[in-house]
Amino acid sequence: MPRTPRTRTPPSSCEGTEYVRCDVEEVMVSTSITGFSERFVCTYLDPETGRQEDVEMTVQGGGTTHFSPSTD
Repeated sequence: MPRTPRTRTPPSSCEGTEYVRCDVEEVMVSTSITGFSERFVCTYLDPETGRQEDVEMTVQGGGTTHFSPSTD
């Protein structure tokens, strides 16, 4: 039984679907007091047509305060 390699654990939006791969492009792209967001690119495999298409999605996370030192 062939195993599908996964680069990362897919975000919750990918679970329970036919996504075969999920790559994290940027983690914590927008970091602020309100939380953070992760951008994922998921490769979706359409079981009916057998075609694969890339779907980009942003996962929002809250309750995390992250301050990074900024230099002017």
